Amino acid sequence: MAFRDLVGSGCCKSDLYDAYPVRPSLCFKEGNKTALFQLPVQGRIWLRLFFILIWISPCRSIGQISGKVSYWTGSDRAAPGAGSQRIAAYVRSQTGDYELIAQTTSHPSGSYVLDVPEGQYVKLVFGNESGKWQSSGRTPAVRFVKSPATDVNWAWYLPEHYVSPQSFLVSAVYINGSGNDSPSALTALSMADTAVIKLATSSQVGSLWGVAYNPVTRHLYTAALAKRHVGYGPLGTGGIYRTDWPARHTTGWLNLKTLGVPTGEDHHEGLRRAVDSSSIDGKFMADVGRLSLGGMDISPDGRFLYVMNLQDQTLYAVKLPADTAARPLATDLTSFKIPTAGCAGGTSRPFAVKAEGNYVYVGTVCDAGHSQSVSDLKAIVYALNPVTKRFQEVFATPLNYPRGTSPADSVVKSWNPWTDDFTKALHSELPSTATRPQPILSSIAFDPQGAMILGFMDRFGHQSGTGQPDPSGKASYTAVASGDILRVFPRRPGSLNARFMLENNAAAGDFSTEGKDNAQGPKGGEFFFQDDFVFYDGRHSRRVIHQETGAGGVLALPSTGEILMTAHEPTREFNSGGIKSFFNQDGKTSRAWLLYGNAQPGTFGKANGVGGLALITGQAPVAAGNRVWSDTNRDGIQDPDEPSLAGIRLELYEAGSRIATTRSDADGMYLFDEKNVRGGLKPETAYEIRIRLDEQKLRPTLVKQKGDSETDSDAGMVDNYAVIAFRTGAAGVNRHDLDFGFLPEKGKSMAESEAGKLMVYPNPAVSHVEVKAKANGKTATLRILDASGRPLQTQQLEAKGGSYKTGLNLTGLSAGSYVVSLDEGGTVRSTVVVKRSE
Repeated sequence: MAFRDLVGSGCCKSDLYDAYPVRPSLCFKEGNKTALFQLPVQGRIWLRLFFILIWISPCRSIGQISGKVSYWTGSDRAAPGAGSQRIAAYVRSQTGDYELIAQTTSHPSGSYVLDVPEGQYVKLVFGNESGKWQSSGRTPAVRFVKSPATDVNWAWYLPEHYVSPQSFLVSAVYINGSGNDSPSALTALSMADTAVIKLATSSQVGSLWGVAYNPVTRHLYTAALAKRHVGYGPLGTGGIYRTDWPARHTTGWLNLKTLGVPTGEDHHEGLRRAVDSSSIDGKFMADVGRLSLGGMDISPDGRFLYVMNLQDQTLYAVKLPADTAARPLATDLTSFKIPTAGCAGGTSRPFAVKAEGNYVYVGTVCDAGHSQSVSDLKAIVYALNPVTKRFQEVFATPLNYPRGTSPADSVVKSWNPWTDDFTKALHSELPSTATRPQPILSSIAFDPQGAMILGFMDRFGHQSGTGQPDPSGKASYTAVASGDILRVFPRRPGSLNARFMLENNAAAGDFSTEGKDNAQGPKGGEFFFQDDFVFYDGRHSRRVIHQETGAGGVLALPSTGEILMTAHEPTREFNSGGIKSFFNQDGKTSRAWLLYGNAQPGTFGKANGVGGLALITGQAPVAAGNRVWSDTNRDGIQDPDEPSLAGIRLELYEAGSRIATTRSDADGMYLFDEKNVRGGLKPETAYEIRIRLDEQKLRPTLVKQKGDSETDSDAGMVDNYAVIAFRTGAAGVNRHDLDFGFLPEKGKSMAESEAGKLMVYPNPAVSHVEVKAKANGKTATLRILDASGRPLQTQQLEAKGGSYKTGLNLTGLSAGSYVVSLDEGGTVRSTVVVKRSE
C-alpha cells in the first residue's frame, strides 16, 4: 500500500502529504493524537523506514486472533453457551521459557478476540486453570498461530457430562399399593425414538427416588423413598437396587440397614396389591422426608456411590467393589454428617446429592416445622470435599419468594412450612382437591456455564394420592403437587466451590428470559417460566391449569443446551406424568416425554407420580495425538514459528499389532479416535504411535527437553521408527501431548523463515525483548528507532548457525511504540514495531 493510500484510508488525513515528498514525512497517530514527523533524507533506506514506521499507527500495529469457544456435544456441532474461558498467547524467550504477551476471556456466548502484534507467532492456550474440562478430540487446547488469524476455535467438555447419540432417560413411576408385579415402577425412555422400557415392577423395587448410572460398569442404581400409599421394595427403608443395563435385569443389591445404617422402620398400613385399591396409611404422613433414603449419585470416576440417609441426616459414600459380583461391607462405608446449624424455627432436612468434579453437593431445606413461619423457610447447598471431609456452604436463600399457583385459581401460592396435618391442605373453594406445597430441595444439576439448576419437590405430593382417603379415612381427595425449578449462577465462573447467586426476576448470570415480572419467582420473575400446564380446547383457546408442575428431578443436557425436569402433565394430557425440557438460555419449553398417561391405572396423576432422573449413556470416547513439526533450531521444543509437517504417515499399535493409520494434516495435526480406530481407543490401555523413518526421510529431534508436555517431542527411536509409547487415561480423557519433532534437512535452521525476517518477543514488553532472525549474510546492524526515525540503540550482530540472536534492553525508554530494524549490507531487511508498556 502506498503512503497516499494509507492517508486516504483514514490513518491520517492531510493535504500536506504526497506519496514521495522531497523530505519524507510521517503521520504518527497514538490514541486520539496525531502528529507530523519529518524524517532525514538518507536515500532509499530511510524511505523504506518511512513506510515501515507507519506500523506504529494503531491502524496496522496490532493484529487480532479470533474464534469461538463452544461446548462439545459428541458430534460435529457445538452447543450454545460455553461459558467464559481464558485464552492466552505466549512467545518463547531466549532462555527457552514461554512468556505471556496477551490474554482475554471469551464472552459467555463463546466468541473471543485477542490482540496480538501483527506478524507475531504465538503459542495459544485455551481453558481456565481450574476445573476438570477436557478438550474435544479435534480441538487441542494448545495451538501455534500467526497473527492475524480467524476461526481459531476450541471446544471443551466434561467427560461426566458426555451424552452419546443413543441415550436413555430413567425415572421411577409410583404404583399405588404394594407388591404389584404388572405395571412398570422403574422405566427407561429412549431419547432417540421415545421407546419405553420396563426395568422393574413394584414388587421388585417398590417406591424409589434416587437413581444413578455408572457408565464404567454399566450398572444403574436406585434407592428407596418414603411415599404414602406406595410400599417399599423387598429391601425395605434402606434398599438400594441394581439394574444390569445391557441385560435390562434388576435385583436387590444392598440393604444399608444390614450394614448398621439407621434408615428407619416401615410404618405403612393397609396397603394392598391391587393398583386400584385405596389405603388410609395415615401414620405415614410424618415419615415423608424424614425416613428412608433421598438423593443418590455416582462419583465421576465410578468408584463411589453417594446416598443420603434422611433418618440420621447423613451422607454415605459406598465404595463399589472392583468385583461387581461382590457386595459392599460395612468397612466400605464412609459417613459425612450434614451441617444442621442456622435453621431458625425448624430442622435441617437434607435430600439432594450431586457428585460434580472434586466435590459432592448436598441440598437441604430449613423446614420451619416448629415456628410454622414462612420467613424461616430456607434452602442451602453445601459442597463437600470427600478427602478433607469438610462442608462449605456455597448457596443459601429464603424460600419466601412469590410462586405460581397450582391449581391456577387456587389461593395457595407460596411455599409453606412442613406439616403433618392434612387438614391444612384443604380449601373450601377446592372441595375435592388437596394442596399444601412444602419444599424439599431434591435434585441438583450443573450446566456448562457452571450454574446450578435446583429441583424442588413438593413434600405434600408424597403425603397424598389421587382419589385416596385422608389420614382419618373420612373423605377422599386428589392432591395437586407444585414443585419448582431455580437457576443459581456462580459469582466466580469456573470455580466449582464458589458462592452462587439466585436468579433475579428471570435473569441469571448472562441469560435472561421472558419470565420477567410474571410474579412467579424470585424478585418477581421466573427464569424457567414455562413450567406450567396449559390446556388448549378444540377451539384453540389457551387456559393455564397449573402454574407450577415440577416433581423435583432435574438433569442438564450440555449436548443440546437443555435442562430436564420431572413434572406432572408435561404434555397436554391431563393427569399424566413424565419429563419436561427447557432451553437453558431462554427458559422456554423445548420438548416433553410421557412416562404414564391419564388412562394408566395405579399411577399418581398430579401427586408426584415420577421420581428422580438419570441419564444412561455410553462412556465418553478417548482421543490421542497432537502435532508433527520441524524443529528448525534443533532444541527439542516447539517454537511458535517452527513449521508443521503435513502428510506424515502415523501408525497406531496395540499389543504389537497395527490397528489404525492416519496422516498429519496441513497444520501438522493428527489424531486417533473413534473416527479412524475401529471401536475407538480404550480407556486405561497401552498403545504405541509409530512413524517409519526411512520411507519419509526423517530424523527425530531431541526428546523430552525443557518445556511443558504439550510442546516437547515425545518420540524415541526404536529400530527404524520414531515411537511414542503411551497409556490412555479414564474414559473421556484425551491425550493432546503426543508430539513428533524432526530435524530439518542438513544445513537448514529456520526452514520456513524468510531471510532477515525478525522475531521480537515478548511484545508488548516492559524491560527486555529477545530478537531472532534468519541470516542472509554474515553480519547485520540492529537498531531501535523512535517515531521520528532517530536511532536510540544500535548493535552489530554476527550470524551463528545461520541466524542472528540477541537481546534488547528497553528500560531506558519511555512507554510507547518503537521500530526494531535489521540492516544487512546497507539494506533494511526487516522491521518490527515493538511496544513498551509500563
